[in-house]
Amino acid sequence: MGMYCNFWRLASPKTEKLKEIFMENGPEAATELLDLLDDETGFSLDKAWDGLNYLLCNGEIYGDYPNGFIKGSGAQPIVEDERIEEFPMLFFTPEQTAEISKYLVGLGRDALHEQYKPEAMNDDVYPSVYAEEGEEAFDWLYEMFLKLRDFFKAAADGGEATCTMIS
Repeated sequence: MGMYCNFWRLASPKTEKLKEIFMENGPEAATELLDLLDDETGFSLDKAWDGLNYLLCNGEIYGDYPNGFIKGSGAQPIVEDERIEEFPMLFFTPEQTAEISKYLVGLGRDALHEQYKPEAMNDDVYPSVYAEEGEEAFDWLYEMFLKLRDFFKAAADGGEATCTMIS
């Protein structure tokens, strides 16, 4: 098993429906709805989320928005409800989604590679594979970065909000 980070693109009606389902039926039902959306509008960073976050945050574990968006910087809970702590679904508005897209589009392989420090990452960044796998691990992170960039660009082009959850 392990920890995974997933993102979903949400058109306005889907966002409202997700909030409604969460409030009426609980977080498990909202999570099930997101699972159904996976094929259509979902995207998984798999286990690359923490490594990418490290690169985007310039070698830090946490970063300000938009750099630290993977770990939720700048996001709001999808609903204001104490049950959100069990299922931390975080929401980026369509405007924030466009800002994140612009930020990601402005980054290239060289800028990300400058932040890649496999030995330092091994201690604090999940999963602990960077020192052992070296450049192969960076290639994997960069491939996932390109998919993430394309995901946010499609969401921004569609005027959509995004939702994320690390579980």
